Amino acid sequence: MNDEPKTAKNYAELARILDIDRRTLTRWRGQFRDAPIPEANGSHDVREWRSFAKRHGLGRQGIALGDQAGDVDGDALETLRRRDLAIRIKEREHRLQALKADYLPVEAV
Repeated sequence: MNDEPKTAKNYAELARILDIDRRTLTRWRGQFRDAPIPEANGSHDVREWRSFAKRHGLGRQGIALGDQAGDVDGDALETLRRRDLAIRIKEREHRLQALKADYLPVEAV
C-alpha cells in the first residue's frame, strides 16, 4: 500500500511530498482559483492537492502528480527529464534573445 502521508504540515513539506518546488505551489495558488486551501490548523491534504494537479494537468517533468513514480520506468523518466531540460534551455535562450532585442540602440532601429 502507499505509505505517503495523508497531510503535510506546511507548504514546504507538501512540496517535498509532491516532488515539486515550493514556489510552484505558490504560483498554482495564484493561478487557479480552485487550488486547495489549508485546513484550520495549517495542514494540507495531500490527496486533495494530487487531485487538483491531475485535474489541471499539472505536474513535474511532464508527469501528472496523480501518477505514482513507480508507474514510469527509469529510462522513460530520464528521457522526460532530458526533454524538460532541453525545453527550459530553449525558453531561456528565447528570453535572452528577446532581452537583447529590447536593449538595441535607438539608432539601430
